[in-house]
Amino acid sequence: SGGGGTQPPESVLGELGDLSREPVCVCWLLRMPAVPPKFDAAAAKALGVPSGPLRGRLCAGQCVALADGSEVRPEQVLRGGSAGEELLLVDVASPSQLCELRRHPLLSADRLAALSAVVHLTPAAVAATAAYRAFCGALPAAARQLLLHGSPPPRRFAFVASARLQLKLGALGSGGALNSE
Repeated sequence: SGGGGTQPPESVLGELGDLSREPVCVCWLLRMPAVPPKFDAAAAKALGVPSGPLRGRLCAGQCVALADGSEVRPEQVLRGGSAGEELLLVDVASPSQLCELRRHPLLSADRLAALSAVVHLTPAAVAATAAYRAFCGALPAAARQLLLHGSPPPRRFAFVASARLQLKLGALGSGGALNSE
C-alpha cells in the first residue's frame, strides 16, 4: 500500500501470513546491571581516610595504606550494593513446547540460581496444565512468579512488531523462508 503512513493493526495482519500454525515459544532472560555499593564518608572519616585519591581507590575496591601505616579495606567504608537481578519472561503458546524449553541452556538450574522473578505470558489454558505447573515448580523457590495470561481476542495483536517476530522465528524453526522487511 502507498502513502508511507502507519497501517492500523487490522490491515497489517493480512501481511503476517498463516496464523493458524502453532506460534513459537519465546523466552527472555533479562540481566539487570549490578548496583554498586555506596561510599560511607562518615566511616572513612572515622578511620582517618583523608579526602582525595585514597577514597577513590577504596571506591574502586582497592585497599589503601594511611600515613600512620594502618590499612583500610573497601568493605570497611562501602555499604550496600547488590548483584544485578535477573528476570525471566516466558511465553509458551502450547504444552508441546515445554520439553524443548526445559532443555534450553539458559534455563539450566545453575543459570537460574540467581533468578529474582518470572513473568509468565503463557495463555491460561497452557498454564493450567500439569506439565506447565511442573515447569513452574522446577524454577528456584526464591523467584517471585507473576502470571499474566489473559487470553487476547483471536487474530489481534497488542504489538504488531512482536507478532511479525513470532512468525519469523516460527519460520526459522520450521526451515521456512523469511521475508526480510
